[in-house]
Amino acid sequence: MYERPQDMTPLVEDARQRFGGDSWDITGGQFSSVAIIHGAASSYIVKTSLSLDVESAYDQALTEHMAIEHIDQKRSDCPVDIPQPLGIVSHEENGAWPYMAATYVPGESLDSEHSDKPFTSEERMQIGIKMGEIMLWMQTLDIDTFRPPRREPPSYPWENWDDWFAIFAQFDDRCFPALCRAAATTQKQYQALYPNGMLAAAGQLIHGDLNRFNLLSTPGSREVTGAIDFAFMRAGDTAQEGRLFTTPFLGSEALSGCNAVLRHHGIPTLTMEQTDFWLKGPILSIALHHTQNKSAFTSFYIHSIEEVLRRWYPEEDWDRFYREYSAE
Repeated sequence: MYERPQDMTPLVEDARQRFGGDSWDITGGQFSSVAIIHGAASSYIVKTSLSLDVESAYDQALTEHMAIEHIDQKRSDCPVDIPQPLGIVSHEENGAWPYMAATYVPGESLDSEHSDKPFTSEERMQIGIKMGEIMLWMQTLDIDTFRPPRREPPSYPWENWDDWFAIFAQFDDRCFPALCRAAATTQKQYQALYPNGMLAAAGQLIHGDLNRFNLLSTPGSREVTGAIDFAFMRAGDTAQEGRLFTTPFLGSEALSGCNAVLRHHGIPTLTMEQTDFWLKGPILSIALHHTQNKSAFTSFYIHSIEEVLRRWYPEEDWDRFYREYSAE
C-alpha cells in the first residue's frame, strides 16, 4: 500500500538522486504538482498528481512521458520550445509515489503576460499564427505509433464526447435542469458539426490542452516561445485546439492568424462555431459530471463555469446554480 505524500519533497529528493540538481521550486496547476529542480547548467521538472490514486497517478505520468518521447522525434521541426523526456519513475521503483521528469521549458504563461493589460489586435494575430504553426507541426506526428495507456473509465469526463452525449438524456432527474437544456442545445450543435461522431474526425494527434497556461512567452515579449503539458495529447480534430479563439482572451484576430497559416498549407480552416463548441462542450461535461454526483466545484471551476454559462445561456438562473454547487 502506497501512502500519498503530503508534498513534493520526497519525490524531489528521489529525483535529485537520479537526475541531479541543487535548489528547487514548487509550481503546478489544478490537476498536478510540479517541482522545478535547478542545476548548474540546466533545470528540469518533476511532475505528478497528488489528487489521484497511485495507479491513476502512474498512468497519468506515464501518458505524459510517452507523449513527450513521441514529440521528441520531431523536435527540430517544432516552431516553439518543448520539453525533452528524462524518465518515468514508478511507485514500485521509489517506494513512494510515481512521477515523470522532463527538461524545464523557460518562459511565462500567456496568462501571466495578459495580467497587466489586454493583448493588442496585432499581438492576438501573432499568437494565432504561432498556434497555427503548432497545430500544423502536430499533424506531422505519427498517429499510429502513439499508444498511451487507456484510463478506464476516463479520468476526466470530456475525453470522449461520443460517450458523454449518448448519456446526456439520463441526467434529467439528477442534474440542474438548466444544464440539461443547455446540453440538449449543444448536442444539436455537436451532431451538426460531427454527423459521423467526433472519433470519425480524429485523424491526427493534437496537444489536447492548448490553453493560455500551457503556451509560454519570453517575459515581456508576448511572443509564444514554448508549449508545455502534453498530458492530454491524443487523436483528435484540429478544431479542439482552438478553444482560446472563442474567448475574450484572444478572439477573432487570433483565429484569423491561425487560419492564415492553415490556409497557406492547404489545411481546412477553423470556424468560430467549431472553436466555440470545443470550449462549450468540456464546460458542460464538467458541470454535468459534478451535478450528477452532487459534488461541489473548486473555486477555480465554479467561477469559470458560471462565467461561460451566463454568456452562452443568459436566460437561465445561474445564480441558483452557483449557490448550490460552489464549494465556498
